Amino acid sequence: MSEKKQVHLRIEREGDQQQFLSITLGGTLTIDHAARVQQVLLQHLDAVQGVRLSIDEADEMDLAFYQLLISLQQTLVKQNKELEATIILDEEKEELFRRAGFEFNF
Repeated sequence: MSEKKQVHLRIEREGDQQQFLSITLGGTLTIDHAARVQQVLLQHLDAVQGVRLSIDEADEMDLAFYQLLISLQQTLVKQNKELEATIILDEEKEELFRRAGFEFNF
């Protein structure tokens, strides 16, 4: 029996007045999980001044999930909120996104 792949999502509030949302993502970052992650993120964005995003140990990451990250970035810009991002991907995943025309501009 195969193990179902999962996304790892941790959300915490940071700062003196908990004005920042700290988001850590890993695991299977694919279209299968993008809608659920988007829903969770949107529940928290109104109450914060900015987001600190960290992606590490991504077993998989597809273009749909990358588009979710771009949407998050655009939403924060429209709301005049900060985004700090640390995205660590292996060379194979980075090359996939470059070939698709995407660049990590976080």
